[in-house]
Amino acid sequence: MSDYNLLEEEWIPVLYQNGEYARLGIKKTLEDAHIIRQIATSNPMDRVALIRFLLAILYWCKGNPAENDQLPEKFPMEWFKKLEENRDCFNLLGEGKRFYQDKDVKNNTMLPVSSIIHEIPTGTSINHFRHSVDGIDGLCPACCAIGLLRLPVFTTQGGQGKGPGINNKPPLYIIPIGQTLLETLNFSYKPVEDLGSPAWENNNSTDDRVPLLNGFTDLPRLVWFKKPLETGICMNCGRNEHLVQECIFSGNNNRKKDVYWKDPHVAYIDNKSLGTDNPIKIWFKTDRPWTNLLNYFLNTNQNLPQNFLVVGFASDQAKHIDIWERTLTISNIAQNESQAVFLKKWDEAVKKIPSLIRDFRRKTNLNERSIVRGIRPHIENEISSNLIPIIDGKIQPWEFACTEYNKLMPSVASSLSPGFTCIQMKKRNAISETIPTLELKKDKKSKKIKERN
Repeated sequence: MSDYNLLEEEWIPVLYQNGEYARLGIKKTLEDAHIIRQIATSNPMDRVALIRFLLAILYWCKGNPAENDQLPEKFPMEWFKKLEENRDCFNLLGEGKRFYQDKDVKNNTMLPVSSIIHEIPTGTSINHFRHSVDGIDGLCPACCAIGLLRLPVFTTQGGQGKGPGINNKPPLYIIPIGQTLLETLNFSYKPVEDLGSPAWENNNSTDDRVPLLNGFTDLPRLVWFKKPLETGICMNCGRNEHLVQECIFSGNNNRKKDVYWKDPHVAYIDNKSLGTDNPIKIWFKTDRPWTNLLNYFLNTNQNLPQNFLVVGFASDQAKHIDIWERTLTISNIAQNESQAVFLKKWDEAVKKIPSLIRDFRRKTNLNERSIVRGIRPHIENEISSNLIPIIDGKIQPWEFACTEYNKLMPSVASSLSPGFTCIQMKKRNAISETIPTLELKKDKKSKKIKERN
């Protein structure tokens, strides 16, 4: 098989504005960016990875834009001469230089190529709806390339020397999107302090602050694909292609640690990136990103584009659990201070609920925290649907929340105490009457000191 050069090979799935689907090379994707509606991968991980990769190419070829610069209606292809001048950097296969791969690791142990695609199980496990057989099934070159692009944005801690990506546990990615791919790139193509260089070039940085292109293309894994010999059905996309069955997939110990990096597509609250919890282990927190995310938008002091692609990645250490996406429409919300003030007060009050719900008549031990966690998403939904009357002062948010709790608690009580004995009925009644309160719990130590005095 050829070197499979990513500049011309058809590997990037796109959807044109006229509804036509196609796979394109890098140069054709940039040439048609003004008439491409969006990157058309089925997995939102790949959509994020490809948008950021094309943005990195734009920065690398065109350079750092000036303040308030806007992209033209169509990309002039002379901007991207640098691609052809460095053509060998984009060979996916072959014996020479390879894209996002390191030839110095060729003698390491080979692993199944499915190591680079999160959702494909390895081995012959029967605990998955999707199966693959190591050493027999394989990936087409296009899927191998897309799998490599996931490394900088969606790599978790893997153990055995395999550290996470530059963002550590994959955070919530928030990408402003437009009506075309060119407009989407334009929203993120902003002046940066230090541009740096991408991984396909020499991107070793000696500074503690990571430049933009270094961060966008940081490689937490050393990879080398075994040469494909046979054709078959790709276990990821289903196309009949030459298949890569094995690859080297090891940790990259050459990366500099303890560096400062602030990702332009990540929301930071109190210098901590906003992420998504594992919905299997922490199911009651599935609503939490939205309150924090709205806080982020409310406190963003800039003109916001209307639509954002929000992609969340949930994992359990090295295990991929879930990937989801939402498209949020934000319109003139940053100018409304009353919304920000209310949201902050509401969020602080809700955080107190689990520790404040108490019924001292009830001696049996009941996990009030689990109750609150279970019904909070419903309360949040009701509050969200009544934001206008709450902000206008026609409805008090705390009274509204208590009313919603009163509606739900009898059903919760029946589930937790389904028996018909006197004891069970008393327990059920006690649970039914459990509502949140704004009163602070009394500190036992301060109470004893007060009594002594």
